[in-house]
Amino acid sequence: MKSSSIYIKRIMILTLATLLVGFVISCDQTSTSIPTDSPSSFLDTFSSGTAIVGTDTTTIWEETTTTVLTTFTTITTPPIIDIEFDYLGNILPTNQIIRFEMTNANQTWFWNGPPVFSPNGTEVYWARIVSSWEETEIWYSQKINGLWTNGRKLVINGINGYSCCPVFTSNADEMYFMNVSLSGTRRIYKVTKIAGIWSNPQSLDISIPTGNDMEWRFSVADSKNIYISLISTSGLEQPKLYFIKYDNGEYNTPEYINALNQIGYSSSSPYIAVDESYIIFQSNRSSTWGYLDIFVSFKNGDGDFMTPINLGRQVNSTEEETSAIVSADGKYLFFTTVKTNDSFYAPYWIELDELPAFMYR
Repeated sequence: MKSSSIYIKRIMILTLATLLVGFVISCDQTSTSIPTDSPSSFLDTFSSGTAIVGTDTTTIWEETTTTVLTTFTTITTPPIIDIEFDYLGNILPTNQIIRFEMTNANQTWFWNGPPVFSPNGTEVYWARIVSSWEETEIWYSQKINGLWTNGRKLVINGINGYSCCPVFTSNADEMYFMNVSLSGTRRIYKVTKIAGIWSNPQSLDISIPTGNDMEWRFSVADSKNIYISLISTSGLEQPKLYFIKYDNGEYNTPEYINALNQIGYSSSSPYIAVDESYIIFQSNRSSTWGYLDIFVSFKNGDGDFMTPINLGRQVNSTEEETSAIVSADGKYLFFTTVKTNDSFYAPYWIELDELPAFMYR
Protein backbone atom coordinates (compact mmCIF):
# COMPACT_ATOMS: atom_id res chain seq x y z
CA MET A 1 0.00 0.00 0.00
CA LYS A 2 2.88 2.35 0.77
CA SER A 3 4.51 1.87 -2.65
CA SER A 4 1.14 2.35 -4.32
CA SER A 5 0.64 5.63 -2.45
CA ILE A 6 4.06 6.87 -3.50
CA TYR A 7 3.31 5.93 -7.10
CA ILE A 8 0.00 7.87 -7.04
CA LYS A 9 1.72 10.92 -5.54
CA ARG A 10 4.35 10.86 -8.25
CA ILE A 11 1.63 10.72 -10.94
CA MET A 12 -0.13 13.70 -9.33
CA ILE A 13 3.09 15.71 -9.20
CA LEU A 14 3.87 14.89 -12.81
CA THR A 15 0.39 16.04 -13.89
CA LEU A 16 0.72 19.30 -11.93
CA ALA A 17 4.14 20.00 -13.42
CA THR A 18 2.82 19.47 -16.93
CA LEU A 19 -0.01 21.96 -16.40
CA LEU A 20 2.25 24.60 -14.87
CA VAL A 21 5.15 24.43 -17.25
CA GLY A 22 2.84 24.29 -20.28
CA PHE A 23 4.49 21.72 -22.48
CA VAL A 24 4.35 17.98 -23.00
CA ILE A 25 6.81 15.56 -21.43
CA SER A 26 7.71 12.30 -23.09
CA CYS A 27 8.18 9.43 -20.67
CA ASP A 28 10.70 7.25 -22.51
CA GLN A 29 12.56 5.48 -19.74
CA THR A 30 15.48 4.72 -22.08
CA SER A 31 16.09 8.39 -22.91
CA THR A 32 19.10 10.07 -21.35
CA SER A 33 19.18 13.35 -23.34
CA ILE A 34 19.42 16.43 -21.14
CA PRO A 35 19.01 20.07 -22.17
CA THR A 36 22.52 21.51 -22.20
CA ASP A 37 21.62 24.54 -20.06
CA SER A 38 19.21 22.77 -17.68
CA PRO A 39 19.76 21.28 -14.23
CA SER A 40 21.08 17.70 -14.25
CA SER A 41 17.63 16.33 -13.50
CA PHE A 42 14.47 17.48 -15.24
CA LEU A 43 13.03 19.44 -13.75
CA ASP A 44 14.74 20.02 -10.41
CA THR A 45 13.30 23.47 -10.97
CA PHE A 46 10.95 25.32 -13.29
CA SER A 47 10.56 28.99 -13.96
CA SER A 48 7.62 30.94 -12.57
CA GLY A 49 8.50 33.61 -15.13
CA THR A 50 8.43 33.02 -18.87
CA ALA A 51 9.90 29.72 -20.04
CA ILE A 52 11.57 29.92 -23.41
CA VAL A 53 12.35 26.46 -24.73
CA GLY A 54 13.77 25.81 -28.17
CA THR A 55 12.53 22.87 -30.21
CA ASP A 56 15.98 21.32 -29.83
CA THR A 57 15.53 21.39 -26.04
CA THR A 58 18.74 23.35 -25.55
CA THR A 59 17.61 26.45 -23.67
CA ILE A 60 15.58 26.94 -20.53
CA TRP A 61 15.53 30.41 -18.99
CA GLU A 62 14.75 30.53 -15.26
CA GLU A 63 13.76 33.34 -12.97
CA THR A 64 12.05 32.44 -9.68
CA THR A 65 12.44 28.69 -9.18
CA THR A 66 10.32 26.06 -7.49
CA THR A 67 11.15 22.40 -6.93
CA VAL A 68 8.76 20.19 -8.88
CA LEU A 69 10.15 16.97 -10.33
CA THR A 70 13.23 14.85 -9.85
CA THR A 71 13.45 12.66 -12.94
CA PHE A 72 14.45 13.82 -16.42
CA THR A 73 12.65 12.89 -19.62
CA THR A 74 12.74 14.36 -23.15
CA ILE A 75 10.62 17.36 -24.21
CA THR A 76 8.85 16.26 -27.38
CA THR A 77 6.55 19.22 -28.03
CA PRO A 78 7.53 22.91 -27.74
CA PRO A 79 5.38 24.95 -25.35
CA ILE A 80 2.80 27.47 -26.46
CA ILE A 81 4.25 30.82 -25.43
CA ASP A 82 1.86 33.71 -24.83
CA ILE A 83 3.39 36.51 -26.91
CA GLU A 84 2.43 40.06 -26.08
CA PHE A 85 0.91 41.78 -29.13
CA ASP A 86 0.74 45.57 -28.84
CA TYR A 87 -1.09 46.17 -32.16
CA LEU A 88 0.83 49.36 -32.97
CA GLY A 89 -0.43 50.95 -29.76
CA ASN A 90 -4.09 50.91 -30.83
CA ILE A 91 -6.77 50.85 -28.15
CA LEU A 92 -7.94 47.24 -27.80
CA PRO A 93 -11.59 46.59 -28.66
CA THR A 94 -14.02 44.56 -26.54
CA ASN A 95 -17.65 43.95 -27.52
CA GLN A 96 -17.98 46.74 -30.11
CA ILE A 97 -16.07 47.23 -33.33
CA ILE A 98 -13.57 50.09 -33.53
CA ARG A 99 -11.44 51.27 -36.41
CA PHE A 100 -7.83 50.09 -36.51
CA GLU A 101 -5.70 53.18 -37.01
CA MET A 102 -2.51 53.46 -39.04
CA THR A 103 -0.63 56.60 -40.10
CA ASN A 104 -1.86 58.16 -43.37
CA ALA A 105 -4.29 55.30 -44.09
CA ASN A 106 -7.07 56.40 -46.47
CA GLN A 107 -5.28 59.72 -46.86
CA THR A 108 -2.16 59.06 -48.95
CA TRP A 109 -2.92 55.35 -49.52
CA PHE A 110 -5.87 52.95 -49.34
CA TRP A 111 -6.40 49.54 -47.75
CA ASN A 112 -6.97 46.30 -49.66
CA GLY A 113 -7.86 44.03 -46.75
CA PRO A 114 -7.02 44.29 -43.03
CA PRO A 115 -3.57 44.30 -41.37
CA VAL A 116 -1.97 40.88 -40.82
CA PHE A 117 0.35 40.42 -37.82
CA SER A 118 3.03 37.76 -37.86
CA PRO A 119 2.64 34.89 -35.34
CA ASN A 120 5.49 36.26 -33.22
CA GLY A 121 3.89 39.72 -33.04
CA THR A 122 6.96 41.58 -34.32
CA GLU A 123 5.80 42.36 -37.85
CA VAL A 124 2.63 43.60 -39.52
CA TYR A 125 1.78 43.35 -43.23
CA TRP A 126 -0.95 44.99 -45.26
CA ALA A 127 -1.93 45.52 -48.90
CA ARG A 128 -2.02 49.03 -50.33
CA ILE A 129 -3.97 49.91 -53.44
CA VAL A 130 -1.77 51.59 -56.03
CA SER A 131 -4.35 52.71 -58.58
CA SER A 132 -6.95 49.91 -58.69
CA TRP A 133 -7.93 46.70 -56.89
CA GLU A 134 -5.77 44.72 -59.28
CA GLU A 135 -2.77 46.97 -58.71
CA THR A 136 -1.84 46.31 -55.11
CA GLU A 137 1.42 46.20 -53.14
CA ILE A 138 2.29 44.53 -49.84
CA TRP A 139 3.82 46.84 -47.25
CA TYR A 140 5.12 46.04 -43.79
CA SER A 141 6.46 47.39 -40.51
CA GLN A 142 8.73 45.70 -37.95
CA LYS A 143 9.02 46.12 -34.21
CA ILE A 144 12.68 46.75 -33.41
CA ASN A 145 13.90 47.58 -29.89
CA GLY A 146 10.31 48.19 -28.83
CA LEU A 147 9.51 50.64 -31.65
CA TRP A 148 7.64 50.11 -34.92
CA THR A 149 9.47 51.13 -38.10
CA ASN A 150 7.92 53.25 -40.82
CA GLY A 151 6.03 51.28 -43.43
CA ARG A 152 8.06 49.94 -46.36
CA LYS A 153 7.13 48.19 -49.57
CA LEU A 154 7.88 44.46 -49.51
CA VAL A 155 10.37 43.61 -52.26
CA ILE A 156 11.16 39.94 -52.94
CA ASN A 157 13.77 38.91 -55.46
CA GLY A 158 12.15 37.05 -58.36
CA ILE A 159 8.64 38.49 -57.78
CA ASN A 160 7.21 41.01 -60.26
CA GLY A 161 3.75 42.38 -60.93
CA TYR A 162 1.33 43.11 -58.07
CA SER A 163 0.98 41.28 -54.75
CA CYS A 164 -1.77 41.11 -52.17
CA CYS A 165 -3.24 39.19 -49.25
CA PRO A 166 -0.32 38.14 -47.00
CA VAL A 167 -1.13 34.93 -45.10
CA PHE A 168 0.60 33.22 -42.16
CA THR A 169 0.06 29.85 -40.55
CA SER A 170 1.57 29.31 -37.07
CA ASN A 171 5.06 29.55 -38.58
CA ALA A 172 6.43 33.11 -38.51
CA ASP A 173 9.19 32.16 -40.97
CA GLU A 174 6.81 31.23 -43.80
CA MET A 175 4.43 33.58 -45.56
CA TYR A 176 2.03 33.09 -48.46
CA PHE A 177 0.60 35.75 -50.76
CA MET A 178 -1.29 36.19 -54.02
CA ASN A 179 0.57 37.62 -57.00
CA VAL A 180 -0.78 38.91 -60.31
CA SER A 181 1.83 39.02 -63.06
CA LEU A 182 1.98 41.90 -65.52
CA SER A 183 0.23 39.58 -68.00
CA GLY A 184 -2.64 39.05 -65.55
CA THR A 185 -1.84 35.51 -64.33
CA ARG A 186 -2.65 34.84 -60.67
CA ARG A 187 -0.44 32.62 -58.54
CA ILE A 188 -0.05 31.82 -54.87
CA TYR A 189 3.53 32.09 -53.65
CA LYS A 190 5.23 30.91 -50.49
CA VAL A 191 8.37 32.62 -49.22
CA THR A 192 10.72 31.60 -46.41
CA LYS A 193 12.54 33.95 -44.07
CA ILE A 194 16.28 33.30 -44.21
CA ALA A 195 18.61 35.48 -42.12
CA GLY A 196 15.76 37.96 -41.67
CA ILE A 197 15.00 38.29 -45.41
CA TRP A 198 12.03 36.84 -47.29
CA SER A 199 13.61 34.54 -49.86
CA ASN A 200 13.16 31.50 -52.09
CA PRO A 201 9.73 32.32 -53.59
CA GLN A 202 7.90 29.16 -54.61
CA SER A 203 4.86 29.24 -56.86
CA LEU A 204 2.36 26.66 -55.58
CA ASP A 205 1.39 24.14 -58.24
CA ILE A 206 -2.42 24.28 -58.11
CA SER A 207 -4.59 22.99 -60.95
CA ILE A 208 -7.58 25.33 -61.24
CA PRO A 209 -10.67 23.78 -62.89
CA THR A 210 -11.31 24.96 -66.45
CA GLY A 211 -13.57 27.98 -66.61
CA ASN A 212 -12.52 29.29 -63.18
CA ASP A 213 -9.93 31.64 -61.77
CA MET A 214 -8.64 32.35 -58.27
CA GLU A 215 -9.93 35.36 -56.40
CA TRP A 216 -7.49 37.47 -54.38
CA ARG A 217 -8.11 36.08 -50.93
CA PHE A 218 -7.24 32.66 -49.60
CA SER A 219 -6.19 31.05 -46.32
CA VAL A 220 -3.74 28.32 -45.30
CA ALA A 221 -4.00 25.94 -42.33
CA ASP A 222 -1.07 24.49 -40.40
CA SER A 223 -1.60 21.30 -42.44
CA LYS A 224 -0.83 23.47 -45.54
CA ASN A 225 -4.36 22.81 -46.81
CA ILE A 226 -5.65 25.84 -48.71
CA TYR A 227 -9.13 27.37 -48.65
CA ILE A 228 -9.92 29.73 -51.51
CA SER A 229 -12.74 31.21 -53.54
CA LEU A 230 -12.89 30.56 -57.28
CA ILE A 231 -14.89 32.64 -59.70
CA SER A 232 -16.31 31.72 -63.08
CA THR A 233 -14.39 33.36 -65.93
CA SER A 234 -17.68 33.62 -67.84
CA GLY A 235 -19.14 35.87 -65.15
CA LEU A 236 -22.30 33.75 -65.06
CA GLU A 237 -21.72 32.40 -61.53
CA GLN A 238 -20.73 34.16 -58.33
CA PRO A 239 -17.57 33.12 -56.43
CA LYS A 240 -17.66 29.89 -54.43
CA LEU A 241 -15.47 28.36 -51.71
CA TYR A 242 -13.12 25.46 -52.43
CA PHE A 243 -10.78 23.25 -50.41
CA ILE A 244 -7.33 22.27 -51.76
CA LYS A 245 -5.76 19.39 -49.87
CA TYR A 246 -2.00 19.22 -49.40
CA ASP A 247 -1.09 15.57 -49.87
CA ASN A 248 2.43 14.09 -49.87
CA GLY A 249 4.04 17.35 -50.91
CA GLU A 250 1.51 18.17 -53.64
CA TYR A 251 -1.80 20.00 -53.91
CA ASN A 252 -4.85 18.09 -55.09
CA THR A 253 -7.52 19.46 -57.41
CA PRO A 254 -9.76 22.04 -55.65
CA GLU A 255 -12.90 20.52 -54.06
CA TYR A 256 -16.21 22.39 -53.95
CA ILE A 257 -17.44 22.83 -50.32
CA ASN A 258 -21.16 22.10 -50.49
CA ALA A 259 -21.96 23.13 -46.92
CA LEU A 260 -20.61 26.66 -47.41
CA ASN A 261 -21.96 27.54 -50.84
CA GLN A 262 -25.44 28.52 -52.01
CA ILE A 263 -26.56 28.51 -55.62
CA GLY A 264 -27.11 32.04 -56.82
CA TYR A 265 -25.12 33.65 -54.02
CA SER A 266 -21.45 34.34 -53.41
CA SER A 267 -19.19 32.78 -50.77
CA SER A 268 -15.67 34.15 -50.76
CA SER A 269 -12.63 35.56 -48.89
CA PRO A 270 -12.15 32.61 -46.52
CA TYR A 271 -10.18 32.59 -43.29
CA ILE A 272 -9.47 29.10 -41.94
CA ALA A 273 -8.45 28.48 -38.33
CA VAL A 274 -4.94 27.02 -38.25
CA ASP A 275 -6.37 23.76 -36.85
CA GLU A 276 -9.25 23.88 -39.40
CA SER A 277 -11.88 23.77 -36.66
CA TYR A 278 -13.83 26.68 -38.19
CA ILE A 279 -13.90 28.90 -41.27
CA ILE A 280 -14.94 32.54 -41.61
CA PHE A 281 -16.05 33.97 -44.96
CA GLN A 282 -18.19 36.66 -46.59
CA SER A 283 -21.44 36.07 -48.45
CA ASN A 284 -24.41 37.90 -49.94
CA ARG A 285 -26.82 35.04 -49.19
CA SER A 286 -30.41 35.80 -48.25
CA SER A 287 -29.73 36.05 -44.49
CA THR A 288 -27.53 39.14 -44.82
CA TRP A 289 -28.30 42.67 -43.64
CA GLY A 290 -26.12 44.38 -46.25
CA TYR A 291 -24.67 43.43 -49.61
CA LEU A 292 -22.00 41.28 -47.93
CA ASP A 293 -22.02 39.92 -44.38
CA ILE A 294 -19.44 37.86 -42.51
CA PHE A 295 -20.32 34.28 -41.53
CA VAL A 296 -18.66 31.48 -39.57
CA SER A 297 -19.04 27.72 -39.90
CA PHE A 298 -17.72 25.31 -37.29
CA LYS A 299 -16.83 21.69 -37.94
CA ASN A 300 -18.85 18.93 -36.25
CA GLY A 301 -17.48 15.76 -34.66
CA ASP A 302 -17.22 14.11 -38.08
CA GLY A 303 -15.03 16.91 -39.42
CA ASP A 304 -17.74 18.39 -41.66
CA PHE A 305 -18.62 22.08 -41.79
CA MET A 306 -22.00 22.89 -40.27
CA THR A 307 -24.61 25.46 -41.35
CA PRO A 308 -22.96 28.92 -41.55
CA ILE A 309 -23.85 31.42 -38.82
CA ASN A 310 -24.19 35.15 -39.45
CA LEU A 311 -21.84 36.96 -37.02
CA GLY A 312 -24.62 39.35 -36.13
CA ARG A 313 -25.14 43.07 -35.67
CA GLN A 314 -21.92 43.54 -33.69
CA VAL A 315 -20.05 43.00 -36.96
CA ASN A 316 -22.49 43.15 -39.88
CA SER A 317 -24.53 46.14 -40.98
CA THR A 318 -26.37 47.53 -43.98
CA GLU A 319 -22.93 48.31 -45.41
CA GLU A 320 -20.49 45.79 -46.89
CA GLU A 321 -18.31 43.78 -44.46
CA THR A 322 -15.43 41.96 -46.14
CA SER A 323 -12.03 40.25 -45.89
CA ALA A 324 -12.30 38.92 -42.34
CA ILE A 325 -9.36 37.27 -40.56
CA VAL A 326 -8.51 36.32 -36.99
CA SER A 327 -5.38 37.73 -35.36
CA ALA A 328 -2.42 35.39 -34.83
CA ASP A 329 -3.02 35.34 -31.08
CA GLY A 330 -6.61 34.19 -31.69
CA LYS A 331 -8.13 37.11 -29.79
CA TYR A 332 -9.51 39.50 -32.40
CA LEU A 333 -11.55 39.50 -35.58
CA PHE A 334 -10.32 41.95 -38.24
CA PHE A 335 -12.35 42.92 -41.32
CA THR A 336 -12.89 45.90 -43.64
CA THR A 337 -15.96 48.02 -44.16
CA VAL A 338 -16.99 51.63 -44.77
CA LYS A 339 -18.48 53.63 -41.91
CA THR A 340 -19.38 57.29 -41.43
CA ASN A 341 -16.33 59.52 -42.02
CA ASP A 342 -14.46 56.72 -43.83
CA SER A 343 -13.24 57.89 -47.23
CA PHE A 344 -12.80 54.26 -48.34
CA TYR A 345 -12.74 50.74 -46.91
CA ALA A 346 -11.00 50.70 -43.52
CA PRO A 347 -10.09 47.91 -41.10
CA TYR A 348 -12.20 47.40 -37.99
CA TRP A 349 -11.73 44.90 -35.19
CA ILE A 350 -13.54 43.36 -32.24
CA GLU A 351 -12.75 40.82 -29.54
CA LEU A 352 -13.58 37.40 -30.98
CA ASP A 353 -14.97 35.84 -27.79
CA GLU A 354 -17.45 38.71 -27.43
CA LEU A 355 -19.32 37.40 -30.47
CA PRO A 356 -22.17 35.01 -29.55
CA ALA A 357 -21.15 32.50 -32.26
CA PHE A 358 -17.77 32.09 -30.51
CA MET A 359 -18.95 32.74 -26.97
CA TYR A 360 -21.19 29.67 -26.91
CA ARG A 361 -19.35 27.32 -29.30
